[in-house]
Amino acid sequence: MLAQQFGIGALCGWLGGRALVFLVNRVDLVTALYPLLVTASGLVIFAGTNALGGSGFLAIYLAGVLLGNGRVRMMPAILQVHDGLAWLAQLCMFLILGLLVDPSQLLLIAPGCLLLAAVLILLARPLAAFGTLWPFKFNVREQGFIAWVGLRGAVPIVLALFPVMAGIEQATLLFNIAFVIVLVSLVIQGTSLAPVARLLKLEVPGHEEAHRRIPIDVPAVGEHELLLFRLSGERWLRPSPLSDLRLPPDSGIAAVFRDGQYLPPAPTTALQADDLIAVLARPDQIDALGHRFNAPHGPKHLAEMAFFGEFVLNGDAQLADVEQVYGIRVEQEDPQQTLSACIARHQHGHPVVGDSLMLGPVTLVVKEVEGDTVTRVGLKLH
Repeated sequence: MLAQQFGIGALCGWLGGRALVFLVNRVDLVTALYPLLVTASGLVIFAGTNALGGSGFLAIYLAGVLLGNGRVRMMPAILQVHDGLAWLAQLCMFLILGLLVDPSQLLLIAPGCLLLAAVLILLARPLAAFGTLWPFKFNVREQGFIAWVGLRGAVPIVLALFPVMAGIEQATLLFNIAFVIVLVSLVIQGTSLAPVARLLKLEVPGHEEAHRRIPIDVPAVGEHELLLFRLSGERWLRPSPLSDLRLPPDSGIAAVFRDGQYLPPAPTTALQADDLIAVLARPDQIDALGHRFNAPHGPKHLAEMAFFGEFVLNGDAQLADVEQVYGIRVEQEDPQQTLSACIARHQHGHPVVGDSLMLGPVTLVVKEVEGDTVTRVGLKLH
């Protein structure tokens, strides 16, 4: 049964995900119908896989992974609708949870549930995390954080509902135990994620988001979208001409709005705080544009310059070029290797944003990656 469930589920999920990506990119619909197409297709994949004797949960998960990582038209519109559906599903789930829980019974089993929750949080999860992650070269701080963030939530609640629906003996007891453990996990682990990340020095600057993303469903524009940003921060307290604004390549200002009025995007147009800027750009440029338009948020040590350093270099730059430009000398490293290769070697081939490498008088900080290749590197001078 295990081979059947996983085999059929994986095959249907892969085929269904590929077919769904093809369908969304080929069918010409109005914008509002793309999220409905994805939802209906997901239900067909789930139900069809179950009808064939496979795991519908595995199939729909794999289909979602393929869809989410593929190049799909109207993806912002699809994500917005499905984000709302996800919240609705969670609300319904916790409503059902509240209807099934009897507080008087929880008091009777609370001591045993608290002990079980402590074992899960402090023993079982760390043992599982450290035991399975060590071959993949995660450092101790990363393994410790992964061990701590194993939140119990939707999955155990859903699993605990199955015995109740099946009418199994003592099913209510299982459900009550799951409820207490989920509650303890959310209160203790959920509220401590940020402090634990800070304690383990695993914080990285957050990604900037556009005020609004509007996809342009025209093949001629490629991947470009219309992105809206609202200007904020001290930089915009004084009016600044549009000509002083440096944008990433292959992007441009489409419109400027102030107090509901349209301002032509001429070089002399003065930009100021609270202006709404419409930019034509690719989705991968959102973070760079956000840093130009928005005020930095978060603690000072996570500011762009404080975290990544004063200079930003390309990952394919050679170490010898860095030594020559900045007048430094790095011992015990091949000067002909690229910064990307140097960092990857020290990070066991899998660098991520925020990884740092001290090389003599400088520290390299990974700023952007594509797969396992570092594309942008921050440089800090000591």
